[in-house]
Amino acid sequence: MDKTSQNVICYISIDEKNPAQREYMKSQKINQIRTLLDCLGVAQKEVYIDEGFEVSAWEKPLLKEIVNRLGKDEFSIFIAASIFDLGNNFLDSIEFIKYLAENNIRVICIDNNIDSEYSLFFNH
Repeated sequence: MDKTSQNVICYISIDEKNPAQREYMKSQKINQIRTLLDCLGVAQKEVYIDEGFEVSAWEKPLLKEIVNRLGKDEFSIFIAASIFDLGNNFLDSIEFIKYLAENNIRVICIDNNIDSEYSLFFNH
């Protein structure tokens, strides 16, 4: 599949309580994602933003929506600004990444330099 035809879903979770901090964090994370997409040569498609949820990945409303889209071949790359956006603890976040990778979705977590395409840990 050539890079320009890849479907990408981007995800950000913002749990800051202060509205000014929340907007700052959101803009920083969106800029990180745009920079990565430029490097990959992929146009930005969709950005999901969950705000105010400090729960597991499986309980975040927009992550649930993304999981529901798995069987429809609507995307092949999932980008998160940070692994810590995916759950309320590290193990929960890793399980979510492994689940996506097992469903042939390339997972990239920018802040943590995680890319399931190049990690033996996530390849099945």
